[in-house]
Amino acid sequence: MSFPYDRSKVRSLPRKITSKTDQVVRLHLLDPHEGGQLAAMYLAYQPRNSFQGLPPIRDEVCIRWVDEMLASGVHIVARSTGPEIVGHCALFPINEQKCEILVVVDPGHQNLGIGTELTRSVIHLGCELGFEKIWLPVMATNLRARHVYKKCGFEYVPTKPSKELDMICDLSNLRTEPALPQHEATPASTPIPHFVTVNEAAGDWSIFQPVDLFGDKDVV
Repeated sequence: MSFPYDRSKVRSLPRKITSKTDQVVRLHLLDPHEGGQLAAMYLAYQPRNSFQGLPPIRDEVCIRWVDEMLASGVHIVARSTGPEIVGHCALFPINEQKCEILVVVDPGHQNLGIGTELTRSVIHLGCELGFEKIWLPVMATNLRARHVYKKCGFEYVPTKPSKELDMICDLSNLRTEPALPQHEATPASTPIPHFVTVNEAAGDWSIFQPVDLFGDKDVV
């Protein structure tokens, strides 16, 4: 079961992009019957448990984690030359006006710009589905990620000094911009990966707490 939404409102997908290695990558909405393919991407992700328990090491927990995401969000996937899913992004509604994003790129396809193009697509998806704002947290020391988020339209939310900053993308500012091209391949740029936190030992996870993976290492 997937999160209910009006698919007819989505006009920016499918679309094609060109990666930094000149590969054409197709971005499209995940169909309900493709959930197993998304699970396969996460089951094949290496190393497992790379970042704060993600993806979960145990296969059964990983599959349940994917199933929970599928039931709670609206999903876009990226495919390159083969049938395998090489990237995944999603909107997780917090309420009727606000949502949070998830972006994950297969390790073998990172540093190709797929993540940023997924992020741009999921922002346009949020506009089309009627959300007003997209929220995310980012580590204050993570200058690279902060720069990329700013480039994609996110702004800082004034808060007390903290190791973690809140950023918001105001989608009302984007509604007058032209839709992303649906068929012409556009160049990709620097990706923004996020994962969803999971407590495998306890057997639970939270779809609304993304973990910033940039940190001190360039993992994308």
